[in-house]
Formats: sequence, C-alpha cells, structure tokens
Amino acid sequence: METKLLIKSKVSKSKLYEAKVGVVELQRKWDQRGSGTRLQARFKKTMTAKMKLLKNKWISYDKKATDYNDSYANNVQMATPDFEEVKSMTLNDHFWNSGSITHPEEPWATDSNVQKGIEAYRLVSHCQDELRRISREARQAVKWAVKTGLDLDTMMKLLRDDLSQENVEYREGHEFLFNLCGKYNIPRSVIESIFGNIARRHCRTWMAWNSHCTELINWSRKYFESEEINPHNILQEWSSLIDSCQSIWEKLVTGESIFTEFENQEELHEEGLLEQEELQFLDAQQDDLIDLTMNNND
Repeated sequence: METKLLIKSKVSKSKLYEAKVGVVELQRKWDQRGSGTRLQARFKKTMTAKMKLLKNKWISYDKKATDYNDSYANNVQMATPDFEEVKSMTLNDHFWNSGSITHPEEPWATDSNVQKGIEAYRLVSHCQDELRRISREARQAVKWAVKTGLDLDTMMKLLRDDLSQENVEYREGHEFLFNLCGKYNIPRSVIESIFGNIARRHCRTWMAWNSHCTELINWSRKYFESEEINPHNILQEWSSLIDSCQSIWEKLVTGESIFTEFENQEELHEEGLLEQEELQFLDAQQDDLIDLTMNNND
C-alpha cells in the first residue's frame, strides 16, 4: 500500500513539474516577444490556460501527498507547498527533487525492481495521457474544420447570390458586405478575392488531411470519452466537408476535380510526406505574414 501511494505521488509530482515548466517557458517567450497589443492578448489567454492546468496538477499532487503523510506519519513526510509557493518557486527549487521517494533510509528505496516499476508506471501513464491528448486534439481539429467549412460554404453562396432572398442569412450577409465595403472603401471584388485566397488555403489543407483523417479518427476511438459526440457522426461530417471542399474548389477554379489513383502503398506514403512538407512550408509562410502584420500594426 505504501509503495502504491508513493508511486502515485511521484507520477503526480512529475505532472506538476511538467505544468510548471510550461508556465516558465511561456513566460520566457512572453518576455521576449510580448510587446505588441495583440501578442499581449494572445499570451495572456494562453497563460491563463497554463495556470489553470498548473493549479489542477497541484491539487492532484497535494491530495496524494497529504494522504501519504496522514497514512504514514512516522515516515519522512512529503513536502506540500501551497499553490502560491508553487507559482513563485523556480525550477531549481529543492522541492522538485524526488524527496522522500528516494530517501536512502527507506528499505524499498534501494530495491531496483521497485524503482524500475515506478519508472515504468510513469512512462505508461505519460504515454496514455499523450495518446488521449492526440485523440482529443485530432477531433477538435476536425470539428473546427467542419464549422469553418460551413462558414465558407455560406460565404460562397452569399457572394454568388445562391441564397434565397427570403433567407435571414441572405439579408444579414448582404448588409454585412455593404457595411464592410463602405467602411474600408473597397469594391466587392476585393472581398471576393480575399475569400478566394482563404477558401483555397483551407480547402487545400483539409484535402491533404483527408488521406489520413479517417484512419486517425478510427484509431482514436479507444481513447474517446463515451459522453462525447458519436464518432460515426464526426466521420459523416468530415465526409460532407470534403465534398463541400471539392465543390468550392471547382467553383473557384471553374473546373472539375481530378483524383489521383496510386498504384501502391509506397507511392501513397511518399505523396503523404510531400503533402506534409508543403503544408509545413505554407504554415511557416502564414506565421511569418501574421508576425509581420502584427509588428507593423503595433
């Protein structure tokens, strides 16, 4: 029982340390780059999320350490700093050392099998957390793509007058376009050009995702929370999004889509690698453009 409590405490403490590192690293980046108003807002939002995670990890560790101290009062006690102390301490603080879990006077601390078991438990726990995170973020990306795709489809119909004039979206959309053009003194053709660039960039990204997206969603089912949306619905929504992307692309380029059939898995794999390189290059260009725009505005 004692060993089990110690293992849980060490795992919990390692997660608390990871959360603390995240806060420290973000603060370092904020100090280096956070001079602009927009960057300040972005860093503040991210820091709020990081601090919330840090507090949750502290609560988890504090409970486990307190339970151990109460159960084994005669043993070397685990440190239980309050949250304000954890927030202010540096990464070099002695608290982050293993402490009583490697205390030389404890008989089990010199047992190599126990130590290997602790490290193995930590590794498995960390891997499971990472797999759940990947699953969650993959599905969040799909849901974001579906929502954005619906917005693009509505905007496309609005710009091409494909919406019924009785539709509320038609009236509100045209009022929005009229006010937007008037506010910035630009013709509607400029809005259409901007929309075309945005739509092409998003559709290109999603169609590149499509070669592996279904496989990823199916794989992640084992890490999927039962109370969340049915995974079959996500696949259906994704399929509808790809159909919409093809339709939008054909309208933008005034042509029909051409589908490439690969002769073998090796050729498909090579194509996937090339797609990833292209997307990384486009993302890097987009990030540089955003940073340049922010610097100019600030």
